[in-house]
Amino acid sequence: MSESSDKLCQSIKARLIEQFADYELDTKLPSVRDLAAEFGVAYLTMNGVLNQLEIEGYIKRIPRKGAYLASRERTVSTDMQTGMISKPSTIVFAYPNFFSYATWSRLHFAEEQAVKRGMAMLEFKLNPDTDYSTLCQMVAQRDDVCGVFIIPVPGLISKALIKSLDQMDVPVVLLEPTPDVEKTQHITSITLDWQQAGYLLAEQLIHAGHQQLAYFRHEPNTYSRRIMLTGIKQAITDHDAKLRILGGSIKPWEDSRESAHQMTMTVLKQGQYTGGIYESMRGIQGAIRAAHAMQVTLPQAMSFVSIGRGNGDEAYFAPPTTTVDPNPQEEMRMAFDQVLDFDSSKPRTLLSKPSLVVRESVIDLVQTQ
Repeated sequence: MSESSDKLCQSIKARLIEQFADYELDTKLPSVRDLAAEFGVAYLTMNGVLNQLEIEGYIKRIPRKGAYLASRERTVSTDMQTGMISKPSTIVFAYPNFFSYATWSRLHFAEEQAVKRGMAMLEFKLNPDTDYSTLCQMVAQRDDVCGVFIIPVPGLISKALIKSLDQMDVPVVLLEPTPDVEKTQHITSITLDWQQAGYLLAEQLIHAGHQQLAYFRHEPNTYSRRIMLTGIKQAITDHDAKLRILGGSIKPWEDSRESAHQMTMTVLKQGQYTGGIYESMRGIQGAIRAAHAMQVTLPQAMSFVSIGRGNGDEAYFAPPTTTVDPNPQEEMRMAFDQVLDFDSSKPRTLLSKPSLVVRESVIDLVQTQ
């Protein structure tokens, strides 16, 4: 290949990679002939460009079907001639080593952002006995890391941990609300607006006529849940309702379904509270199991709401669950923007807006009375 031909191919490849920013993973690309016509080059030239993009992991080509933006099974090798990202160009994503749809969805959208921006991503799994010092050492030993994303193990984030993460000397994004990040040099907190989420959940029940609410603390006592409770209490105050708080003693790695199951049994036996607020879809599973054991029907026995985005399970529970949903895609876009254009003088606590999705789990007492 001549030097001029090579420069042409690199130019086309760079322009295609820029176009990928508008695609979602697994989006089908135009045909080779259509792309060749769009860029004004020969079929063989465009086919060679797509071959390079496939080798580098940007796309996958399926015979007789076409080319697709890759949901890659390996690290993308960034070609420095594309003009996309210069070194360092690797994101490290650390997360607890148990299945969570919330974690999986953030990983998915992080991968999507990495592909679009021509970056590599490494995963670091946090086990119950994992020492964060291992993560810090790994980052220190590499010269290609431009940022670290962390979904912390459920539980309070200590000041000592914050200090250790800040000393890694690369931008760190904690996908969990974190106090005192403004006092650090390199750490940002990007997360759902948990206070607004709690307010919306309580308000939805109150607007439906429920004045006696129970809040089930069936997840570990994270800072996010504390903020969520602040929002719930504000809604209770604004609308002159009453609230009972249950639980709060579950530890990281324990089964939050069982915790919610036991607390729901207690509330249903009392029959005093007509509305229940849960912290996750796992809590809803425990609540439905409790109603079945007691041979009562939801939402007649108790209307309920929860934080959502449980892989679509919300719409298939009996009854379908009213939820306030986070926006993991927006959170990951914000995380990449923060890392690639980090400025310690900018706000370091960034919030994504929750969205309310109303389903059949809430009975309108106002209309039934």
